[in-house]
Order: sequence, then structure tokens, then C-alpha cells
Amino acid sequence: EEVFSSQSSIEEVQAAEHGTDTTYTQTQYPIVLVHGLYGFDRIFIMDYWYRIIEALELGGAEVYTSPVPKLNSTEYRGEHLISSLEEMRALTGKDRFHLMGHSHGGPTVRYVLNVRPDLVASVTTIGGVNAYGVDKIDEEIEAFEGFIIGPPGQAMLNGLAELIEWTGGNEQNHQSFAIASFRSLSAEGTLQYNQQYPIGLPPNWDQPDFATTHCLDGSGEPVDGAATYTDPGDGFVIPLYSWGGVGVGTNVLDPADILINFAHERLNHGPGDGFVDRCASHFGDVIRSDHDLDHIDIINHAYGMRRATATNPLLIYRQIANRLKDQGL
Repeated sequence: EEVFSSQSSIEEVQAAEHGTDTTYTQTQYPIVLVHGLYGFDRIFIMDYWYRIIEALELGGAEVYTSPVPKLNSTEYRGEHLISSLEEMRALTGKDRFHLMGHSHGGPTVRYVLNVRPDLVASVTTIGGVNAYGVDKIDEEIEAFEGFIIGPPGQAMLNGLAELIEWTGGNEQNHQSFAIASFRSLSAEGTLQYNQQYPIGLPPNWDQPDFATTHCLDGSGEPVDGAATYTDPGDGFVIPLYSWGGVGVGTNVLDPADILINFAHERLNHGPGDGFVDRCASHFGDVIRSDHDLDHIDIINHAYGMRRATATNPLLIYRQIANRLKDQGL
């Protein structure tokens, strides 16, 4: 497996796969990247999808981002994504899209799959909250709903989202509702969501011992019966994928590791990427969920800093696009 440093050029990553093949990621349908909590396209000199769009476009892919609400329920984010995709239909002339969602973007793109499969060519979740939610987030919800901490705490969280919205140049002016996000990602909220939108979930996802008994080892074994979904409208077969990591504290120079380490101590109850348990990320065909990458590393942040021996995430995005291209999608 090829390993690259944070300073490896995109051209070096490309050359390691197929020389200078400019069609390596040229899928038939456009790729749409969907961010997680507090996500953005670009703030000043920082891109959320750091070098990922460029790496995909270098191989011929047509790539878009969708500015869904930074803080709100999965359903609310999903409805905004549907509206965005309908606009892209008119813009591109393409009727379907490859949806790739990071973190809360995972269940967000799954919402579109369940509600509007006619817009979907494939779904890939990246460190997504899928098979089950975050148990310990219930404590945070209780605190932010309290009489003392609640109002100023929610105002602070919502205000940060609005600041990111403004500095990121987003003219959508989405409504921010932090508690709605937390509820969606909680254990109870995810359970209710999955009961309503079960497409692509692994077998036995609703069993209490899923993580210890039914969860795959993360090395890439397909999930029987959940690797594709057939659109009942026209019979289009939609491939479903997921991938993620189990890295925590991957680079001492990465300031994001402070947040990752704090979140891992407070939220996780098993191996994971600092925010999402490895087994919770499973959905569809699990390409791999044990990369030595944390929740921020998997979007190539901060500025590509990660453990020296970890796989360059740019390779992963390009390989997934190539897989879709080889399927004629």
C-alpha cells in the first residue's frame, strides 16, 4: 500500500496509481461532496476538502460541493441537499450524482438515498454515523438543554456556525440549531432515524451487541445484501460504500488533534476516529474502516498532517472514484 507524506504532490499520488492517466477518476455522473458539522467550502486560505477536489478533478472527475446547514437535524440537512441536487440537475444536465458525505454528511446523503433515490448514482459515507449513534452525546444534550448552561451554550454553538457561514461566503444563510444536530447523532436519535431510513445498513445493526458480535473487522469484507440498492422507480442499481479510520493522536504538530483527543475521551466507547466508532461507521460495502486516520485526517486536514505511515486520503478518494468509473457510473 502506497504511503505519502503531507507534502506529497497530487501529481505524485496520481503517478503512483496510473502514471499520468487523466481519465482515472472520470465518472459518468458528477461527484458531490457533503460536509459534516460546522462544515464549509473555504474559509480564507483553508479548504474543508483540502486538495481532495483537485485530486479528483486531475483524473477527470466533475466535482461539486453542497452547502448544507452546518448545525441542524439530518432531515433538515437532507432536504437542503435535495434542493441543491435539483439545481445541479438543471446546471449539469445530469440526472444522478455520486454522493460522498463526511461525518454528519453520512446520514445526510443516506436521507437522499431513502427519500429521493432518483437523484443518486452512488453513496459513500466517510466516517459517518450510520449503524448506531454516539451514546455519550446524551450528556452534552442534557447540559445544553439545562436552564443555566443551555441558553448561552446554544447561542455560542449556533453563533460559531453563523460565523463560519459568513466567513465562508455562503449566501444560503442556513438556520443553525445545535441541539437538533446532537439529537440526530445521539444513540436514540440514530436508532429512530435508522428505523425510518434503513437502506444500506449492515445486518443486525439494531442488535445491542452489534459492535462486539456482528461488526465486521473493517478490512473490506462486503456486507451481504446491503452493498447496493435498486431504485424502484427505474431499476437503477445504486452502489453503497463506506470507509473510515481508527486513528487518534496521529500527528503532534496537528492542532486538530487536541479536539480529536478531547472528543475521543468524552464520546467514544470503542475503537474509532475520535468522533465516530469504527463499527458505527459501517454502511453498505465497507471498503475499510480501520485506516490509521482520525476524523479530520480523512478529509486531509489539517493541511494533510497525519501519521507518517498512514495512507494518503487523496489516494482513497481517487480509488473510490475509479471504482465507480469502472462500473460505468
